[in-house]
Amino acid sequence: MTVDDLSNKLLAIFPAYKDAYKESVAENGELLYVDFFMNTVTNDIRELLEKDNVKKLKKIYDSLNELYVKGDRTVGNLVVVIVLGGALKGDKELTEKMLSGLTDFPHLKTAVR
Repeated sequence: MTVDDLSNKLLAIFPAYKDAYKESVAENGELLYVDFFMNTVTNDIRELLEKDNVKKLKKIYDSLNELYVKGDRTVGNLVVVIVLGGALKGDKELTEKMLSGLTDFPHLKTAVR
């Protein structure tokens, strides 16, 4: 799985960002993945953690886990460092919430620690 697969999965979960995705590609000639994820998806994941939206987070974690396990090194780094780590922004309370939600996803849980 590639970065494009990651983008497609996240856009399926967060369809509101499809226009932002298209705009980013149009402006830059390609998607600037780090910038795009940091300015869109990470904010939503942070908000879901703050609101304890366990059901939606589990769906996200399931997709991210699949990408992390089956993806290449770039995908793995984007999932852990940019998408999940970016959502946490060093917040210990949110980190604990995320870790407790990753019980069924040991690969992600280990990587987030």
